[in-house]
Amino acid sequence: MSNELASGWYSDADGKKRYWNGERWSDFKFEGAEQSLPVPAVRAEPSDVGDGPRDGYTDPRAPSKQPSPQVDREGGAASSPKRSKSLLIVIAAVVAGILILSGGAAWWKISSDSRAEQVAASEREAEEKERSDAAARAERAADTAERAYRAEIVTALEASIVEDANESVAEGVLEGPILSGYCTATGGGSTDDLTALTGTFECIAVTEQNGDQSKGYAYSATINWSDGSYTWRLGN
Repeated sequence: MSNELASGWYSDADGKKRYWNGERWSDFKFEGAEQSLPVPAVRAEPSDVGDGPRDGYTDPRAPSKQPSPQVDREGGAASSPKRSKSLLIVIAAVVAGILILSGGAAWWKISSDSRAEQVAASEREAEEKERSDAAARAERAADTAERAYRAEIVTALEASIVEDANESVAEGVLEGPILSGYCTATGGGSTDDLTALTGTFECIAVTEQNGDQSKGYAYSATINWSDGSYTWRLGN
């Protein structure tokens, strides 16, 4: 069914009639009975070209005219400038957020790596100090054990000299009694000098003791610290 308006006279909003020839409107208006109206010649003018009544007249059959949305080259409805601007703002905000998060993550990683390196360095320093302290303790313990070992050798040397002097008294070579014996390091090699491999000593087989004064028979001795052996002889 066609919605085109048939040719004829139609009333305007002011109550006058104007002729529609199916393509355009006549220039003049007319008042009177429609039966006596002739068919006027209609001049084509750009302002008259249209597809329905104008100047207040509305054809009830004519469809309502709505502005057509702009269509983009892809055939879809084009977005309005305001909407496009809002979309660009949202995209820019999302990109900025991603960049901020990426930068924050990178900073956190650098800071975390730096803290991890500091912790690792502190742990290595603590381990190195512990090894150094342990080595120092072991060295002090070894030195203490070496001094105790050398002191025992000196004690054994003194006992050997007293035993030898008593044998000499029994043989009539020396006069007794032999009360005790002691040795003093000479020329280095004492029990405190742990760098020396040997030590020399002056020893006495005591026959008289008067306070701090001692009298007796002098002996000289040598100790080999490496194997703990020693020798002695009567006299200096």
